[in-house]
Amino acid sequence: MVTVLKKSVLRCGLILSLAMGAALGVSSPCMAVEGSVESPAFRSIDQWVRTVYTAKDGAPRGVEAIAQDARGFLWLGTSEGLFRFDGVIFERKFADRLPGGAINALYGADDGSLWVGGHYGAVSRIAADGTLTTWGSPQLLPSTVMFITQMPDGVLWVVSNSGVQSLSRGHWRRHGPDSDGVPRELIYQGFRDPHDRLWVVTALRAYRLDPGSEHFVQDTSEAAESAMVDRPGASWRPADIVNDEARDAYGALWIPTARGIVRAHWEAGAASGAPPVQEQPAPGSGEADDESRAAYRDRAGAIWVATGGTLEQFRPGKITPIPRSVSTHDAAFVADPSGRLWIGARQSDAPATYDGRLTPLPTMGGSVTAVAASPDGAVWMVGYGGLYRHIPGTWSRVPFSSKLEAPSAITTPFNGLAVTSDGALWMSSKGVWRLKDGIWIGPGDIRGLPTFAATPTSLYAQGSTVWVGYTGNRIASVEEPGLAVRTYATADGLAVGDVLVLAHGADGLWVGGDAALQHLHRGRFSQLSGVGGEHFANITGIVERENGEVWLNGVRGLFRIDAADMAAWRRNPGYRVPFELMNERDGRPGAPSTYHVNSLVAGKDGRLWIGSDRGIAFIDADRVVRNHLAPFVMIDAINGQPPTAGSLALGQGMHRADIAFTAPVLGIPERAQFRYRLTGTETATWTTATERRATFTNLAPGDYRFEVQAANEDGVWSTSTAQVRFSIAPEFYQTWWFRGLCILAVLALVYAGYLMRIRRLGILICARLLERERIARDFHDTILQSLHGVLLRTKMATDAVTDEDARDKLEKAMEATRDALVEGREKITALRGDRQSPSLLPERIGKLAGLLGSGSSARFSLDIVGEARSVNPAAEDDIQAVVSEMLSNAFKHADATSVNVTVVFKKRSLSVSVRDDGVGMDVKQVRRGALRPGWGLIGMRERAQRLASKFTIRSTPGGGTTVTLVVPGPIAYWLPPGAVARLRGRRWALWSLVAPG
Repeated sequence: MVTVLKKSVLRCGLILSLAMGAALGVSSPCMAVEGSVESPAFRSIDQWVRTVYTAKDGAPRGVEAIAQDARGFLWLGTSEGLFRFDGVIFERKFADRLPGGAINALYGADDGSLWVGGHYGAVSRIAADGTLTTWGSPQLLPSTVMFITQMPDGVLWVVSNSGVQSLSRGHWRRHGPDSDGVPRELIYQGFRDPHDRLWVVTALRAYRLDPGSEHFVQDTSEAAESAMVDRPGASWRPADIVNDEARDAYGALWIPTARGIVRAHWEAGAASGAPPVQEQPAPGSGEADDESRAAYRDRAGAIWVATGGTLEQFRPGKITPIPRSVSTHDAAFVADPSGRLWIGARQSDAPATYDGRLTPLPTMGGSVTAVAASPDGAVWMVGYGGLYRHIPGTWSRVPFSSKLEAPSAITTPFNGLAVTSDGALWMSSKGVWRLKDGIWIGPGDIRGLPTFAATPTSLYAQGSTVWVGYTGNRIASVEEPGLAVRTYATADGLAVGDVLVLAHGADGLWVGGDAALQHLHRGRFSQLSGVGGEHFANITGIVERENGEVWLNGVRGLFRIDAADMAAWRRNPGYRVPFELMNERDGRPGAPSTYHVNSLVAGKDGRLWIGSDRGIAFIDADRVVRNHLAPFVMIDAINGQPPTAGSLALGQGMHRADIAFTAPVLGIPERAQFRYRLTGTETATWTTATERRATFTNLAPGDYRFEVQAANEDGVWSTSTAQVRFSIAPEFYQTWWFRGLCILAVLALVYAGYLMRIRRLGILICARLLERERIARDFHDTILQSLHGVLLRTKMATDAVTDEDARDKLEKAMEATRDALVEGREKITALRGDRQSPSLLPERIGKLAGLLGSGSSARFSLDIVGEARSVNPAAEDDIQAVVSEMLSNAFKHADATSVNVTVVFKKRSLSVSVRDDGVGMDVKQVRRGALRPGWGLIGMRERAQRLASKFTIRSTPGGGTTVTLVVPGPIAYWLPPGAVARLRGRRWALWSLVAPG
């Protein structure tokens, strides 16, 4: 014993799986049995699901210590450092922050922290938030840390090979031989037993610290050995033990040895000093056969075993395979009413029974290809060795019909046996055979059934009816005792392809084929389909339980469909049922063959027997093993940066966020699910995925919050949500002030364009004024001067004429000439556009109103707002024309009692509004074209456009009409003389504006 302990110390320092303080000898509280509080049935080591991680999967080499923290992550201490495992990725952590040297001890505390013990005596605490604190010499002994644990009183104990130390309320204490009773000699081992006693073992003796005590008590090495296994009087250990053992939920010990992991357990009733039953897993290949260095039990009940080059996981699966002491692959099997399983081996092995132990049946010989149980309790088996019937305690051989060829010469095996409620035995090979009351009939004797040319693929008895399945999408039923036959094919709605299995349904018949699964009820076939496009093809076993659940075994796996979903499907056959799929990761040993074998059989007490190409297994449908532990979910990084407590800034110009997250789902990590969302975007909806990374692109600057939840392999969602906030800083062109400047710039450009247009129109109007001045000058210098000459000559002629009649005519001519001169001067004045009185426009509007409203009874009023200004003569004509049309419509067509004109003089505009209280009109119909506008309205709009003015009409039927013309100031008002003088000096500019092209 001394040598063994010393070897383990020298190799790695001892890691005890019980260091986590897990309860021993009881089932795991997390990997629970659904629907039961009983202790789980014992499983041999080959009935555990085994998963091997190698360097190809990223597993580190040289694992010396294993622990699990409170969040569920698995931590591995190696000679290279500390690694974290979440079920998918082995990730090295704190590589540049932990002390150098190998890690020999790990302990996960209840507060979420992880304690790390090193080869040179340093102890580090990694808090749940990642904060790392390290203690070393001189506070701690500079010797290899072998064991770390925390007692229920909160005191942390560290055992190294040269002493014992404890940490209480932030203070370290070294325990001495005299004051505390610790050994003076070299310590080989430290551990904590199931009763919370701390043990320290040396070469010759052991020391024990009882709960509540402050002093170690000397004890024997044998007492320490018994305390390790929690079995009084037991001191057994393998001679090649390497490290401390772990205890599973069944009370068995997993012991690392030089030849691999050894599982030991004591059978019920074994003497206290008796050796245990030892087991080892089936040999693997390559690195998997190396020496075991550590064993650890996680909180879900799985056992982790470290070897030189691998990390292996053993866990109880939902499905339990039976031992393979005989060939059970592709076997025919049936369960009798007592629950015993009868197995017919297709190979040369003898058939067997299984009721917790596998018992061969040498009487039957070998190669049984079909098995059936009859209602009277008898079991039938048929194969190349003949047909046998078993009743309790007796086997009897039943002779074949003389019509049936000798069994030894049969090339097509018997692939089906069925017994009806009246005791008739049906058998299929090439065709269908029936035995009743010692009389055989063959394929040709049953009218309506196919003959030898059609080999049945499935045979099933339901009461007094026998169902036969064939290739080519065909089934047939034979009704006892009259042997009435009915066939079903494509024309009857059957669409399963080659029939693989026929099974009882609660209200009909299930038909499984290589293409689909259908249910026959009252002559009608309905197809069962699952979510995600599942068609349940290649189903070879069907069980519909009394509680309404439907179980299907096929190439893809074992399907379970809930009773509520089946009820919903029966109400609506188009409903796609949710399902649970179990496969090799749940313990199923391979996939079933499609070779005419019913691969799913209901047994006693909810047990279902499952056949496959690698053996037979079972599942307790009433007590399915499930992981009820909600996973912890955490966010690892955003764009490679670890998340912070506050908001993480991603930097300017960042449009993409890659967020890595994870959850420690160690059982079946590929079934872990995640749902996440990013708030701050337009669509902050939850997305469900299996990947542990989310990527968001085209992100705008702003603040975001990412949230994620996780579910384990059994769909249990995390109770909390991991979240992180981050922000994306905008580039300068994405800031609010830059956008404001852009908006202002656009507005400035629009306003500048508006001013340029107004200036252009003003220049055009001034050009018109200058042109009128030129015409006025030419008119004055030519026509008026000629008229003056005519007037002078006429005066001279008048003075020279004495004839009164002629003189009178000449004077009239002179008068006409004077009138022409006066009129010419007036025209020149008008053409030159001399500044008018500011009151002329309102006066003219008043005169127009008086003229147009002379025949109307409407009252007229004129309001002037603002200081009156002189109106540009070039624009005045169009303004007066528009106002005249407004007044004409108001007086003639509005049937108004009052008409008001408001003239508003503003610095930048001139507006004229004509408002009446008449009948009004529907402006929307005018805009839609339902009412055609008059020519007057069209003319007003055209004149307003020519003046670059705004022309609006507001009117409702019966609510009167208001028409408004708003003319820009540079067009409406007389330009200052200086501006006109400047324009006169730029004739090239005017010419460019008015010249053609």
